[in-house]
Amino acid sequence: MTTRRFSVRLLTGAALVALLVASTAGASSPVVGASAGWLQGLDAREREAIALDEELERQQAQARALDASGDLVMADEHAVWRATRGMRRDISARQAAWDGASRKVARQAVWQTPARADRFKRLLELSEPAAMATLKDELDTLGELARGVERGAELLTWRTRLDVAIAEQQALIAARKRERSLWIERALHQGGGELNLAYVQAAQALEDAGDTMPENPSTADFHRKKGALVPPVSAPVTHPFGPRKLKGTQSTVRHTGLTYEVEVGTDVRPVSEGLVVFAERFVGYGLLVMVDHGGGYHSLYAHLERIEVEVGQRVGRADVLGTSGESGRLDGPGLYFELRERGRPVDPSPWFVTR
Repeated sequence: MTTRRFSVRLLTGAALVALLVASTAGASSPVVGASAGWLQGLDAREREAIALDEELERQQAQARALDASGDLVMADEHAVWRATRGMRRDISARQAAWDGASRKVARQAVWQTPARADRFKRLLELSEPAAMATLKDELDTLGELARGVERGAELLTWRTRLDVAIAEQQALIAARKRERSLWIERALHQGGGELNLAYVQAAQALEDAGDTMPENPSTADFHRKKGALVPPVSAPVTHPFGPRKLKGTQSTVRHTGLTYEVEVGTDVRPVSEGLVVFAERFVGYGLLVMVDHGGGYHSLYAHLERIEVEVGQRVGRADVLGTSGESGRLDGPGLYFELRERGRPVDPSPWFVTR
């Protein structure tokens, strides 16, 4: 596996197009001074949302583990008391019987000679531990149950606090989602030329990132597959290759790829075998996967919800790159796909099987 410098044109067009039709999750904070602040701010807010979701999952996992442990059952002191009623009655009866026998022996000792009375007293003292030993298991059990009740009460308190923390976390996540919607609305209506410039700057950043991307050494003639590729998802194309308007605006932007209308969580597959050369979040693309098919051909899959592959992994048509989402998108859930030939975006439509 080798690395190489992408040509100046390799990502500029595609990144510009993808970025012109997308941006990342957000909040309602004011625009950062520099033009790139639109996309950087959106990306930062999306990362924050992911961190909040991960914390919520951790809290919910703790709650599930605690519920499944059965320890909370001990928090019901009355239930434990009822369950051990028979055992406590038996212990009380046996202790009463021993106390009665002890008193009887003590009364009889009054009518005995001092030597004989001392012998009775000594026998009583020696036999008491043996008599009490018969109750050891029951007393130990009751002691364990008492400690369990105490621990159960502590766990119940913690579980209640955990419920409160989960509710607060869910409220915070809901607030961030509302802020994201407001941020997108502001970006569309107030971004204007600054937003367009931010896309160009992000495209340049992605191009620069190509310095460290691996290269597929395959010498296979990918061009021979033209007309035989299968789309990355089974879904309608909402925006074909060519200029398009940003949602809710009159701004026409380049669109050098295909946008598919898909629900969040749809499996996304590579259009052909290749080498994964990028698989992470990138400003303007959200979660992005790039596959090098060899011979100067690359495919890009943007706005994913989850990535299932890693850089350096070889993939085939049957593999799942990730699932579709709306990370980095202004237009809601969808998949943005690009096909590039030596850095130049090409219309993917003629490359797919006609059905």
